[in-house]
Amino acid sequence: MDNSRFKFRAWYKEANKMIFPSWFQLNCGENGSVNSNYVPMLKLNEIILMQYTGLKDKDGLDIYEGDVVQDDDGEKELVNSPEWFHCDAFDCYGYAFASGYFTDNYNKADGSRFLSECTVIGNIYENKELLNG
Repeated sequence: MDNSRFKFRAWYKEANKMIFPSWFQLNCGENGSVNSNYVPMLKLNEIILMQYTGLKDKDGLDIYEGDVVQDDDGEKELVNSPEWFHCDAFDCYGYAFASGYFTDNYNKADGSRFLSECTVIGNIYENKELLNG
């Protein structure tokens, strides 16, 4: 089984830093926490957890939820969690944006763009200015 699709990163709010732990242990419940190889026992409210989309940009960089991507026309988009949306005569599971559909690399529909045709230019936590305006 290929576990490379199940990668996470986290925005550690207190340190104002993105962390890329090699493992997470989620302890759910009233006082949920996250253990990792970076900082043990972080409370869930101390981090923002983001999953790897399973896709790479045109330069081969992993694309995570929270990334800001840019296409060749200069359009910038925030990568959110994937969702179901109606596209042409069928339903797709992927990334829907105001400027067009960014779908996964398997279900490209007319008028859509692949995330693999974009470039990751930053993320919403370290580069908030990328989406201003």
